[in-house]
Amino acid sequence: MNTNDLYLTNKIDIHCETETKSWECPICKEETSRIHQSTSRVLRDLNMGSREVYLHLTTRQFYCSNCHHYFHEELPFASPNEGHTYRQSDFMFLVAQQQSYARSAVILNMHPKTVERAILSKCEEMINVTENYAKVKRLGIDEQSHKKGKKDYICVLTDLDNGTIVDMLPDRKKETLVQHFQSLGKEFCAQITDISCDNWQTYINVAKECFPNANIILDRFHFTKQLNEGLSDYLTEVKSILKPLLNNSKDFSKLKKVVNVQYHKLSDEQFD
Repeated sequence: MNTNDLYLTNKIDIHCETETKSWECPICKEETSRIHQSTSRVLRDLNMGSREVYLHLTTRQFYCSNCHHYFHEELPFASPNEGHTYRQSDFMFLVAQQQSYARSAVILNMHPKTVERAILSKCEEMINVTENYAKVKRLGIDEQSHKKGKKDYICVLTDLDNGTIVDMLPDRKKETLVQHFQSLGKEFCAQITDISCDNWQTYINVAKECFPNANIILDRFHFTKQLNEGLSDYLTEVKSILKPLLNNSKDFSKLKKVVNVQYHKLSDEQFD
């Protein structure tokens, strides 16, 4: 990598180019030096002190005359589809361990979605996602908000048999979930025997569409919540009916307490 120009302001712009004159075709493994076209890229790199560093470089698309394949040269320090270097991505991951994506984005002066994608990608590298998916038989689907009060959800997929997180998706939209599960293949979808989720209709529809052999089970938290809400509504209705028959509100409180006690734990007096 040759450095051509260096500009210093409140940020540092480094203009550079690769030294390699030819590249190996990934298909036929033949060397080629025939350049089809060039593309300019700007990559965010680690800061130097308080100054942000940007690498300005030109990447080349080669043409292989042997197999007629077009391909881009690879950079050892950056992904072909990202606007930052690998070491900047590592730094983003360290920063985001201590605070939310939004707060990390302010510190890094980057877009929150860029930080989010980098963190999710790093997590996939750290855990063997493919291997983990192969072991899953009973899958939990839930969401978590990473912006308090904003309802900006990520989707969390869990192996219910060992209680570990298998994967995280950037949102909980139906199209995102369906596309993700279908990309894992029919064999994976067929191996799932149970899906645990809340009563949100999108999760239920996705489970029906993607997992033909799975039983859909409402998770315990949401099932208990719905049960308690139903019981509370019922007691409110009962109170309005029994109000003329009760001496005071304490009598109803005693009744409500009895209703909430498990059947086998009732005393003889409560049972009567």
